[in-house]
Amino acid sequence: RWRTAGDHSLWTTQCTDLGGQGTLGRMDSADIVFRALTRCGGMTDAGTLIRLTSRHAVTTAVGRRVIVRDARGRYAVPTAEVGMRTANRLSAVLSHTSAAAHHGWEMKDIPVRPTVTVPRNRKVPAEVRAEVDVFWRPLSRGRIRSDRATSPIQTVLDCARWLPFDGALAIADSALRHRAVTRAQLVSAGEVFRGHSRQRVLRVIEAADARADNPFESVLRAIGLDVPGLRLVP
Repeated sequence: RWRTAGDHSLWTTQCTDLGGQGTLGRMDSADIVFRALTRCGGMTDAGTLIRLTSRHAVTTAVGRRVIVRDARGRYAVPTAEVGMRTANRLSAVLSHTSAAAHHGWEMKDIPVRPTVTVPRNRKVPAEVRAEVDVFWRPLSRGRIRSDRATSPIQTVLDCARWLPFDGALAIADSALRHRAVTRAQLVSAGEVFRGHSRQRVLRVIEAADARADNPFESVLRAIGLDVPGLRLVP
């Protein structure tokens, strides 16, 4: 549910049932599950996914590897698995949207390509770069975790620099909602951040809010921030 700054009810947002009639009603059950999971930001709990589709459809989708069940017991699109295989192949670390998927955060858009970061001076063949988004920078211990992914704070900062505002805000909201980072940590990171993308990063940090229920709400709030006189509060 959303409110304006004056606390007047504006709208509600929820993942919607995709098992109805029409085109979706004629889709394969596993495809329906994948579509429902995508509309939930690429990650959701079992109860929500079964409510949107059916238990049989979810079981079928898992068996066909259309979706996966992660270590947290939630269902996800296989984005993080693909990214991890790519990172291992390149001796790189998961970063940006691939790291966000690995951390279990919902996103506005499910990434089509894996995203990894490699140390400076590392040579990556052109044929690999054609299939993977590669970034170069020093990989200090504070920026990566033992599971070969950038830390939650670094992931939020990377996405704030790289993604459009609405997509970056959805990821920052998810990080706060899952308590992977705190608002104080984000503010502190913003204070010491330097670079040509500083204003982009600070805008995302200032707007990030753990109360957003899902990426759809985050995107609506991002749109509202560009409307003079309108301030949407989750």
